[in-house]
Amino acid sequence: MDPRRIARAKRAARHARRYGTWRPVCLVCGLSDILARYEHHHIAARFHGRRLSWATVLLCRRCHDRSSDMQQDDPPLPRHLDPAIARWVLSNRGLIHLLELSLNELKSRTEDLAALGAMLPTRAPGDE
Repeated sequence: MDPRRIARAKRAARHARRYGTWRPVCLVCGLSDILARYEHHHIAARFHGRRLSWATVLLCRRCHDRSSDMQQDDPPLPRHLDPAIARWVLSNRGLIHLLELSLNELKSRTEDLAALGAMLPTRAPGDE
C-alpha cells in the first residue's frame, strides 16, 4: 500500500477517535470531512470562570470561532445570580447563537441556489 495512503488513513482514524465518529458534520454549515478540523463547542459559556454545561456540539473551526465570538458579545450576568438560572440563561443564549448562525447559512445557500437557478434556461410547463 502507498505510504501516503497509510498516513492519511492513520490521520483519519485519529480524527475519528477525537470526534467520536467517522462521519463528523458541522452542526451549522454541514461540512463533513473526516480530515477537516472540528471543535467541540460548549453551548453555555463560562459563568465567572466555571463551566456550567457539559453539553457540546461539533462545529468546524470557522463556525466555532463565529459562535464563540457571538458569546463574547453577550452582556455579563450578575455575580449573585443563582447557578441554575445562570445555566439556563447561558444555555439558551448559546442555542440562540447556533440557530442564528444556521439561519444565516441557510439564507446564504438559498440565495446562491436562486442565483444559480436564474442562470439556467427556463422551460414552460409541459415542455420536455
